[in-house]
Amino acid sequence: MPASPLVLCESPLTLKVDDGLILRQLTLGDVAEYHQRLNDPTTKLRLQEFLSWPDSEFALEIIRKYIKEAQENFKAGVAMSILGIFRDDQVGGSVNLFNIKKIEGRLEAEMGFFKFFGKNSRKGSLTHPGDVSRCAIALAQYGFKERALDSIVIRCRPENTRANQLAVRIHAHHEASESATESEPAFTRYRLLPEDVGL
Repeated sequence: MPASPLVLCESPLTLKVDDGLILRQLTLGDVAEYHQRLNDPTTKLRLQEFLSWPDSEFALEIIRKYIKEAQENFKAGVAMSILGIFRDDQVGGSVNLFNIKKIEGRLEAEMGFFKFFGKNSRKGSLTHPGDVSRCAIALAQYGFKERALDSIVIRCRPENTRANQLAVRIHAHHEASESATESEPAFTRYRLLPEDVGL
């Protein structure tokens, strides 16, 4: 299990995961790059398979509003998003903790993650194999140690093989299969505990 991440900065939250790999809360200075990454055709096609929100082009104003709301939610303690996965100073994806709330006296959060499929300025991959997993573990460790979370829930669409594999790879435990409803599709639910990430 990787060592706990080094906290380089609290505002914006910046975690050093390993050499060259940083997990950092996005700021308004990242709007243009995040806009470019989200609107990459390959990334959009991949996200549209499993998410409802990337159906149209992301305007700069929408991303700016999204990042500002994430900053406000972070200050309010209800979410730790949007944290960008930065490999060699270029954003290659995102890991987030959201819906932070107490349930039966225990502090719980949900985790979401995705990667971008475009190329960096040197025409190479934006991330290395395993970067998303390492960043997910780093954020979980931070959430458990610094924010006193008791558990983290990961909900994946059953057909999203990569997301389910990532949940298993970071040692989350399969908890239940949630049937589809009128408002939501089916999900596979996993739960991550402090001991699962070496704490």
